[in-house]
Amino acid sequence: MYIKNYCAVWFIPILLLASCSHRTVCATQRIYVRGSEKIKILSVSGASLFNISHKKKKKLHKPLYEVSRTNNPITVAVQVDSTEKTILLKPRRVYGWMFNWNCLCGISKPLTPYTSKCYRFNKLNYVVSDDTAIRIYTYVPEKKGLAYPTLSTSFPIFNLKTDKGRYFSGGVFGAEFGADYFYQKNKFLSMTFGAATDVLPVEYLGIGYREIGSILYTGVRDNFVLGKFDVGYGISFSRLFYTKQYYGDTTRADTSIRTTGLGLSFSAYYRLTSNLRIGILYQPNFFNLNHSPGLSYQHYIGIQCVWRMPGNRTRY
Repeated sequence: MYIKNYCAVWFIPILLLASCSHRTVCATQRIYVRGSEKIKILSVSGASLFNISHKKKKKLHKPLYEVSRTNNPITVAVQVDSTEKTILLKPRRVYGWMFNWNCLCGISKPLTPYTSKCYRFNKLNYVVSDDTAIRIYTYVPEKKGLAYPTLSTSFPIFNLKTDKGRYFSGGVFGAEFGADYFYQKNKFLSMTFGAATDVLPVEYLGIGYREIGSILYTGVRDNFVLGKFDVGYGISFSRLFYTKQYYGDTTRADTSIRTTGLGLSFSAYYRLTSNLRIGILYQPNFFNLNHSPGLSYQHYIGIQCVWRMPGNRTRY
């Protein structure tokens, strides 16, 4: 009787999960075996677009084009003033073909990683002309002189100096506020102020101790936009805190080490949208300013989600 009830309880959820999985995979199949796709190619900053290769005969309203799925680049002919130039729009590899339901079941001819249907073009493409070259960007490059406030949350990781060695911890929460200033289309300066801690909001019972790591910091970085990635380097000024707190024992005093130091700051972020990025912040601290020895390594790592506030954004 128990076995029958157990099977009855789990049969419906398993059936629903299998049905949803089948529908999802079949939907993915229809997307990734399609022979063509629709993309947008927008010309900004003085460039006029007048012809592209691999275009289907179906007429669409510009800047929307229907192009063939291929592993070969698309040739985009651009006219700047009276000069005609040709640039290449390269496809990217996608792996959704692995979820082709018919191929997994052996019903239809499998797709190999070398077929054109395993490649896709970016849906949005911006052709930008400057004094030196013509380039294609996934996102609209920012205009020189624009600044945007940023706000981020993070999962902190600490490596702190203690009275008897090292304290390693994966923290609870971190927050950061800053601003990005674009001094070129693909280069910007960022200034940030942040704090993080690994304190859990729980009450401890019995007799023992707990270790706490936290940080207050500010930093300045020079950043480069490389496709969908933002990579930066710079310097940081940090206030690192290590605390050993005893609970249930009044005979022992808490231990605290506070370090004020200078170090470096490195960051790498991936753009999910125009305003949302995820990535990592690494800030090693080398120089202690408030106690000896003067040289001592500590670090803070933050796995971050960064939101760049749109503000009064000016497009091309």
